Amino acid sequence: MVQTYEQITNSELLPELDLSLLKRCILFASPLEALKEFRKGISSND
Repeated sequence: MVQTYEQITNSELLPELDLSLLKRCILFASPLEALKEFRKGISSND
């Protein structure tokens, strides 16, 4: 049986989550800088 993945644009569990922000932060080399950027990004969406 072959499993496939479906690309989504919004989280089903957290629909308000900005997946592009999360993706960008995951790519940071520094976890601390990633966290700072993620927090900045989610606070600017309020």
